[in-house]
Amino acid sequence: MVLLVLSVVANNIINVYSMGMSISVIATFLAAVPRLVWPCVITAIYIPLAIVGANNFAGSLGDFLGVLGYWLAIYVTIVLEEHFIFRKANYDNYNAAETWNRSDLLPWGAAALFAGCVGVAGAVVGMAQVWYIGPSEQSESLLLEDDVDKIQLVSLSVGQRIPSAGISVTSWLPSSLGSSSLRFDS
Repeated sequence: MVLLVLSVVANNIINVYSMGMSISVIATFLAAVPRLVWPCVITAIYIPLAIVGANNFAGSLGDFLGVLGYWLAIYVTIVLEEHFIFRKANYDNYNAAETWNRSDLLPWGAAALFAGCVGVAGAVVGMAQVWYIGPSEQSESLLLEDDVDKIQLVSLSVGQRIPSAGISVTSWLPSSLGSSSLRFDS
């Protein structure tokens, strides 16, 4: 039993440290917070969630994985679309070495944010989980196995990402890039 408990702690250390580093990278004011604070905050969040979820672990895990599937369908669609359509499947088009820490050279991401919001709206409308059944699922049936098709989320995200990228390109142009090096918003 001791070995089991220690292995769970060892597996969580990597996730909590990684999440703390990810939070620090979001904005400069978050990076000013000492690195030790974020793992403590994250641990304070996930321990009560784990205590509540421990009563029905299989059900809680199934509910979480269902929601994770919605997010994954939307996120992967937007990332693949960015890479293959807008970056032409060429890693040199990212200019990562010059732009990774320069917010003035990075796009705002309005098109991807809008496509993600449309995908989330589609997920909410067609969701069928234990704790929520969307309007389109209520009209069809109340079977939880009759969940929304992930292709619907992909098509919603793709359908909004391409047109909104064209609009955001014309409305956002960093002055440091000039008009000759127009980039798609990601």
